Amino acid sequence: EKGGSRRVTPGDILILLKKRGPLADRLIACLQALRVPVAGADRLRLMDQLVIKDLLVLADASLQPADDLAIATLLRSPLAPIDDALLEDLAHHRAQEGLSLLDALIADGRSKEAIDFLQQCQDMARRLPAYEFFANVLYGRLAYTSTGVERLRAFRHRDFRPHARNVSASAGL
Repeated sequence: EKGGSRRVTPGDILILLKKRGPLADRLIACLQALRVPVAGADRLRLMDQLVIKDLLVLADASLQPADDLAIATLLRSPLAPIDDALLEDLAHHRAQEGLSLLDALIADGRSKEAIDFLQQCQDMARRLPAYEFFANVLYGRLAYTSTGVERLRAFRHRDFRPHARNVSASAGL
C-alpha cells in the first residue's frame, strides 16, 4: 500500500563492496546458507572482453601514433581492418624506409578509410575527455563509419556472458 508499512524483502537490499575478494565470496555463502535469495557476484571480467581490448588499443593508437604495436593491433581489429597482405607490405616498407607503421600506412595510401578513421580518433583524443572519445566512437559520431565501426557497435548489444547462457541451458533453465 502507498504510504503504509510493509516487510522488507531481499530485493529491497543491495550490498556494495569496494572490491571483490574473499569477503564477497563469504558474504554470498552466508546469505545462501540462511536461504536469503542472492543474485550473486557479477563475474563479468570487463578487461577480458575483446570489444574493450579493441577500444583500449584504439585509445593507445590515438594517443601514441608512434606505437607500432598499437597501430598494428588496431589495423587487425574490427575498427579499422585492413587485410593481412597490406599489413605485411606496410611492415616491410616501414622497416626498409625507417618509418613508423602509421607513416607507412599514410605513404602507402591504399587504405584511406583506415587513415581517415585513425586521424579523426587522434584529433578527438587530443581534445575530448575519455568518456566523450569512446562515446563518439561507439555511437558513430565520426565522419567515417566503416563496417568495422558498425561491427564494433554491434558488440554493445551482445550478451558478454556466453558461459552464463551455456550453464543455464545445460541446467535446463
